[in-house]
Amino acid sequence: MSGIAQLEVATTLERGGGKWLGLCGLRAVDARVPAAFCIEAGHFRDLAARLELDASTTALARASEQERAPLAAALRTRIREAPFQDPLRADILDAYHRLGAPRVAVRSSATAEDLRHASFAGQYDTLLDVQGDAALLDAVAACWASTFSERAVASRQRLRISQREVAMAVVVQELVVAECSGVAFTRHPLEGRPVLLVEACRGLGEALVAGRLDPDRFEIDREGSDWRCLSDSQGTGLDAHRLLAMRDEFLRLEAELGFEADLEWSWQGGQLFLLQARPITTELPVDGANPPGDGESLRGTAASPGRATGRARVLLVADQDELEVGDVLVTPFTDPAWTRHFSRVCALVMERGGLLCHGAILARECGIPAVVGLRDATGRIEEGSTICVDGDAGRVERA
Repeated sequence: MSGIAQLEVATTLERGGGKWLGLCGLRAVDARVPAAFCIEAGHFRDLAARLELDASTTALARASEQERAPLAAALRTRIREAPFQDPLRADILDAYHRLGAPRVAVRSSATAEDLRHASFAGQYDTLLDVQGDAALLDAVAACWASTFSERAVASRQRLRISQREVAMAVVVQELVVAECSGVAFTRHPLEGRPVLLVEACRGLGEALVAGRLDPDRFEIDREGSDWRCLSDSQGTGLDAHRLLAMRDEFLRLEAELGFEADLEWSWQGGQLFLLQARPITTELPVDGANPPGDGESLRGTAASPGRATGRARVLLVADQDELEVGDVLVTPFTDPAWTRHFSRVCALVMERGGLLCHGAILARECGIPAVVGLRDATGRIEEGSTICVDGDAGRVERA
């Protein structure tokens, strides 16, 4: 099967994209990774050539911010509507049935993703609990089309990554029906202490990484047996035995992979599965680094360092027309649709979410101060008021 890759075979970023490269790296160091295969990026390049997308992607690269949305939408439509051709269609379904035709996660794996300077966290599509031939092919097309999601296009423009040269591989991975899932960073410079930071929720981790819930949060010492529960709202049931087992495995992976790691994981049936590995792209803030201000403060969790002052825009849906350059975005959570606005706003305030959700990671990469987990922020912060967001101390106050 040409261009259908297996985990046991070494790959490159240009062939498998960042996510597949990370999974192959995990398998190579004997991490427990769910069974998977990859539709390599060459098939996306073939599709782009067949559809003659060069002129459209060139126009997209040259377009203004206002012009980009309809151009990107047209590209997505053309990709979604393009029929699969044999032998690719047969090869994809053959690989799927070799897995046993199970429930799967279908995950985008772009050649511009999970880089050491830019994670592209949440910028491309992942479809969970996909089963059946027709549903699988539709999910693959959706992942290909997400190459030109507005949020991904905006991120590439910001990072000066070519719109024409990016290509999309697609990972098809057996679904882990998780008891609990989460994200771990193998480095967290809190007060200079060597700790791992773990955030967790019950079930699948999609709501956690999207910032739609307040996760359980744990610190685990890199040495010894000490650990601390900083918040316990999800009731994940992670105990000392599991936390220390995670610590040992994550530090082993850090040493084997050769970088401080951002890891996605799940527990199922007493087994720890690794779903993703990528380098940590930015430093985390030290919570409470700044002294309290003089004004009345609202306190959340420091998620991205720095201080910024701007007009509060309290928004519940991702409506770009409501945001101007220099505004502070105040919202319940930032699903991927919000992230295309990060080049406009000077700071971010979220009612929910943790330090390791996609919105917080991207805020750090963009250099935007952010406070997350500030309860009822959309009700307590007045629309149009001028506020100061302190991303070092996790504080918001009137300017």
